[in-house]
Amino acid sequence: MGRKDARRQQLHVDQYRKEIGNEEYKKTKKEIKKARSKALAKDANWNIRDVAMISFAMLVLVFAVYGFFFIYLESDPRS
Repeated sequence: MGRKDARRQQLHVDQYRKEIGNEEYKKTKKEIKKARSKALAKDANWNIRDVAMISFAMLVLVFAVYGFFFIYLESDPRS
């Protein structure tokens, strides 16, 4: 009885996958290519906010290193 139940559950999953596949075939190749290129362009596009955040992070890092050296190397060890 356990095998029948497991097989029945697998059939529902296979049926769902077939329905999804049929929906993809309804689209034309041009639509699929257009959607794919739009998704790739969205991921590869750098906007000004990303560049500004990276520049600001690098500036903070430089000032942190400068501050560290200023505090610990400025004092005279002989005094």
